[in-house]
Amino acid sequence: MALDSVLQKMQANKVIVLLGARLVGKTESIKKLMGKVLEKVLFLNGDDIKSPNLLEIQSTANFKRLLGDRKLLIIDEA
Repeated sequence: MALDSVLQKMQANKVIVLLGARLVGKTESIKKLMGKVLEKVLFLNGDDIKSPNLLEIQSTANFKRLLGDRKLLIIDEA
């Protein structure tokens, strides 16, 4: 899927999942996408031991605290 197509599909309160085999460029595509969006982004890497811990408390208050003024959450290696 081309990045421009992903950008067009992005909207509030929606999830986009990027699936693919290992080492095919998913992370690079995500980084390029981040460079094209105007919104502030929170980028979490699931391989980082701290990232899953941040998401462990599944409450609206926790997610609002994590996001702050950011409008986009990206989780790589989820």
